Amino acid sequence: MTTDGRELFDLVCLQHNTHPEAELVTLQPVECMGGCDKGCTASIGAPGKYSYLFGELKPTTEHAIAMFDCALLLGQQAGPLLGRIHRPALLRDSLLGRIPPIPLRISKEINYE
Repeated sequence: MTTDGRELFDLVCLQHNTHPEAELVTLQPVECMGGCDKGCTASIGAPGKYSYLFGELKPTTEHAIAMFDCALLLGQQAGPLLGRIHRPALLRDSLLGRIPPIPLRISKEINYE
């Protein structure tokens, strides 16, 4: 049985396969994003940037284009954040959360005692 998430991923793959800047985006399918109560969920991220988790997505060409475009925008953004106004309109109200970039190495030791 094909899920909505798999259908959306396949549609994003179609965008990727035909986009002139496809080499700037790597697609990674996952079995479960753990957001069943939030409909179809997907995330984007880039080195040194915040990662973004989106929900209430639909397996439509419009949402696939928005996700692919958002991934491109995040990668091209000078800073680590992609502001709401800069995200594609379909994704402005579907953000579930953003996660700060993970440092490549810890800059100082943390004492938990």
